[in-house]
Amino acid sequence: MTKFLVEALYSQDPEFQRKANAEKRNREKYVSAVTLHELYRLTLSREGRETAKLRVSLCRKVSK
Repeated sequence: MTKFLVEALYSQDPEFQRKANAEKRNREKYVSAVTLHELYRLTLSREGRETAKLRVSLCRKVSK
C-alpha cells in the first residue's frame, strides 16, 4: 500500500496516474497505521512537517 501511495503522489508517469485515479474511484479505502507512518516519514523528509501532517490527515479522512 505504501508503494502505491508514494507512486500516486510522486509519479510523473501519466499512464500510472490514470490507473491510480481509476483505482481511487472504484474501491473502498483503507490505510494501515504503518502505511500512514511511512507516508508521514517520507513526506517529512521531502516536503517538511506541515505538508506531512496535512497529507496524513487527508489520508485518514479519505479512508473513513
